[in-house]
Amino acid sequence: MRYVTALVVLGTALFVAPAAHAQNAFITVTYSAGWNMVGGPAATTFSGATGLDIYSNGAYSPAPAIVTNPCAGMWAYFPGPTAVALATSTVPSVTCPLAGGWNLIGNPFSGSALVPAGTIAYYWNADAARYDLVTSIPAGGSAWIYSTGVATITLQFFSVAQPPVPALITDSFPTNPGPYTVHVGDALRLLIPLTNPYDVVANPRFLILEGAGETGDMTCLGTCVINLLDQFYTFRAIASGATTLTLTPRCLQSSPPCGEPTATVTVNILP
Repeated sequence: MRYVTALVVLGTALFVAPAAHAQNAFITVTYSAGWNMVGGPAATTFSGATGLDIYSNGAYSPAPAIVTNPCAGMWAYFPGPTAVALATSTVPSVTCPLAGGWNLIGNPFSGSALVPAGTIAYYWNADAARYDLVTSIPAGGSAWIYSTGVATITLQFFSVAQPPVPALITDSFPTNPGPYTVHVGDALRLLIPLTNPYDVVANPRFLILEGAGETGDMTCLGTCVINLLDQFYTFRAIASGATTLTLTPRCLQSSPPCGEPTATVTVNILP
């Protein structure tokens, strides 16, 4: 048998399955070289695979390159990293039949497939060389699902689109007077030279102040000295939209006050 195998004991059940991996993506999935646990909507084509097998009634058999049964998961062997375009299917749910014992169930959507709460579903994690208990089947993937007898399972579509990863965005004023662009969840860190300090205020509907103070470099030549160079203000974006930061020069509080104008900086917050 041409599979690379991993022996796995799950409860009282014992089965042998190939070590494989599929990467989560939307519409197009890139599979790693070797055996991959695959699935897809009807009409998805795995013609790039040199080996393609379906699991049914306790045994493997050759599978066609074009998916006709989106509930049927498969093992596909790719000679190198291969991108596969999934046929589009974003129907709300699909009900798949289950036989008694282990079933290799494919993801019938062009997105993640949520399995019902309490379902025992295992997906091969090739990076960690183990099966993971999962609550959703990745786009382009399949999972082992155990049933005590003949039954059905209803999978729910869930888009795999992910929000941007929160980031720390650093900008300097007045070197860059804006506008600044961040996403919801990002932190905006504004640096202002201490030679001309400002008080900075934001609209709390959009930006929450998380920290403020003074920052600079540390030098350690014999003794360590902190050389404070800048003010910093760190704001967290909590809602999308356009807002402003108001920067008031501290020298306006002097007697007599300076002639430095108050400044505003536009911040565009994307979802």
